[in-house]
Amino acid sequence: MVFAGGPAAQGMVSAGKPIADAGLTQFDWLRLVSRSSLSIPERHLARVLAGYGTASGTDIWPGNVRLARAIGYSKPDLVGPHLKALRDKGWIVQAAAANARRDRNARYVLAIPLDIDEQLVYEPDEL
Repeated sequence: MVFAGGPAAQGMVSAGKPIADAGLTQFDWLRLVSRSSLSIPERHLARVLAGYGTASGTDIWPGNVRLARAIGYSKPDLVGPHLKALRDKGWIVQAAAANARRDRNARYVLAIPLDIDEQLVYEPDEL
């Protein structure tokens, strides 16, 4: 997965495709997240992240301090492992790295995991 200024340009690996490239909206993504096998904290963080972006799932850059406050964590460091899990599982793509010298937070894009079928949980009557 390569897009301008995206993870491949910065040496990062992407396990997902930006929702805009998949023809989906933030609302579609949130519906998929709610049916995913993500842990409860990961799912909660995913929903909070979506609220900081555009309808197309781009320009998400709240920073760990703001995210920690929004989800009720006492320390910003507690957000990092959940962000990493969302990246590794393909639910978000890091579009730009954080830059402390320029006081810029990392920027994310909502994504659809490349293995989405394996990450969704179906009800028995849906099979």
